[in-house]
Amino acid sequence: MPWLYAPRWIDSIPVVHGILVNMAFGLVAGPLFTLLQGQGRGGLALRIFVGWTAATWALVLGVWHYQLSAVAWAYSAVTAPVVLWLIGWAGRHLGRSLWGAYVGPLAAGLAAWAMVLLGTPGPLARAGLAMVVYVAALAAIEGRRPLEDLRAWVAALR
Repeated sequence: MPWLYAPRWIDSIPVVHGILVNMAFGLVAGPLFTLLQGQGRGGLALRIFVGWTAATWALVLGVWHYQLSAVAWAYSAVTAPVVLWLIGWAGRHLGRSLWGAYVGPLAAGLAAWAMVLLGTPGPLARAGLAMVVYVAALAAIEGRRPLEDLRAWVAALR
């Protein structure tokens, strides 16, 4: 796929790094909004979402004249605290902390990202290395559970 990874795309790498945080936290946000709505707090979910969107746009409009990577980081800068607050709210609402559930995946994700930043020849090799490092780090942190989950996913695909 040389057309995808041609040198003209090199300038987009800082944008990808900026938006990566937004994407990761966005994946965490979905189930938390579902919890809000499932608990009959759809109005609160809507207010949070509107505030989140307004804050994102305000920050994006404040930095748009800089580089495109500043816009990507603006999205992440708003998304991260909103999702962190949602995790705290969900833990208080459920009567137990949820922070511990995120330690392993976060540490494994940071390890995978570090391996990519250190550089490996070729983008496909970096992507493959990131996946291997993520699974290995998560298995080292959480024991056999991630590997059992991976086996279950593979079995479900068959």
